[in-house]
Amino acid sequence: MARQSRFHGVCLAGRLRSLDVKNRSVALALALLPLSALATQEAEQRAAIEARFAAESRECAQHFVVSSCMDEAKERRRTALKPVIAREQELAAQARREKALAQAKRVQQRQQEAGASEAKALSVPLKASELRPIKAEIKPRVVADPAKQAAAREAKLETAELDAARNRQKLAARQAQMRLRQQEAARNAKKIKPKGASTLPTPTAADIAKLSASAASR
Repeated sequence: MARQSRFHGVCLAGRLRSLDVKNRSVALALALLPLSALATQEAEQRAAIEARFAAESRECAQHFVVSSCMDEAKERRRTALKPVIAREQELAAQARREKALAQAKRVQQRQQEAGASEAKALSVPLKASELRPIKAEIKPRVVADPAKQAAAREAKLETAELDAARNRQKLAARQAQMRLRQQEAARNAKKIKPKGASTLPTPTAADIAKLSASAASR
């Protein structure tokens, strides 16, 4: 904590060049305070400036010329807040730096602890019961049986032949059924006679002789 306070004092002292001469003595006094106390003090100072500006605004509202009075009050407020804002920005930057420094220290401490734990684990000798010989796992080589392979090939061939025979039987059955349908269609076509057609009688020999005699007499 003392180390951080000294670091904070050095950083704030380095910023004195950016402040005007009037506020250097105040900055030197503030550099010796912790960040929480400085933040509280700046908040109180800002609250006092805002309260004074609110009072001046109410007083200006009672004047005949309000705009010029308000402009002067705003300028006084801006001038009073300028060093306060500068110190607030410096405090915020210092807080960020201290937070980053603390984070880096925590990371470094965790790394050191992890390294110490690993070194301790490596330094402990293993017991004889924990040392186990490593055996390579040897898988037996599977040798194919020629007789089984030949039997499997024959079974595949028989299955293929049976499938081919069944397909041929199905094809022959479809072809026979098609022929029967064609024959039945032809028989039905012969039975059906065209409409309006009549069968003429065949003339006999006597009819032909009568017709010939009738033609000769004429």
